[in-house]
Amino acid sequence: MELILDRFNLKRVIGLSKIAVVDEWRPYLLTGTIIGLLIFFSGVFLKSASIGFLLNIMLLAGIVQVSKVFSETHQKEKGIYYFMLPASIEEKYLVKLLSTLIGYYIFALLVCLLSNQLSILIAGFLYQSSDIPGFNPLQPEFFERFKLYLFFHSIFFAGSLFFRKNSFLKTVLVFFAVSILLTISAGSYLKNLFVQSRSGQSSFYLHFDSMGDITQGIGGSLGSYVATLQVVAFVVIPLVLYGVSFLKFKNSEIRG
Repeated sequence: MELILDRFNLKRVIGLSKIAVVDEWRPYLLTGTIIGLLIFFSGVFLKSASIGFLLNIMLLAGIVQVSKVFSETHQKEKGIYYFMLPASIEEKYLVKLLSTLIGYYIFALLVCLLSNQLSILIAGFLYQSSDIPGFNPLQPEFFERFKLYLFFHSIFFAGSLFFRKNSFLKTVLVFFAVSILLTISAGSYLKNLFVQSRSGQSSFYLHFDSMGDITQGIGGSLGSYVATLQVVAFVVIPLVLYGVSFLKFKNSEIRG
């Protein structure tokens, strides 16, 4: 217990967070300002709220910034200064992770919420009424968006550590290469599943009387396959990548 308390200190974490806001959040704040203004003016003057689309743009901009979050570890002078900060390696990693994952997502939702409410208020003042759709960040769809943001965040977060230059572009290329390989593998699996089902030799289903049974059987397997894929994408992959990223980050401190 004492070891954990030595590695994590709230005062040090707050100090690191302040440094992160000053040194790293200027692009995030600029993005938030632009998106906020777009939501506000589209609401007041166009009486529409394309908040979902603009939120996606903001999250994409966040991912681009995430791909550069460990840039100082690839620069000797900045790396020495950063690793000399009075905080443990775990605290430094935790601040990087939580500020760009949880912190930025909450920030994006707040930008959308405040801009939307302000546009409703000003439109009501100008036009005596407002039919601008309201924004509710607690809707289930925004939890689904967070899962997607988590998935891509973990990929580009790791890419920031593993690629010294052009980390965003290199991570995109690796992502597409792996996606193509997985798509080919999935297509081969589904093809084999269909062939096995038609021949009545499926290990999942004992007997098919008609094509309808075959379709139903494949549909059941597909449902299970999709559910497994979601667990892998939104739980396993982020955990593995964050774990590998921490080991890489720790190794960077040793080399620094």
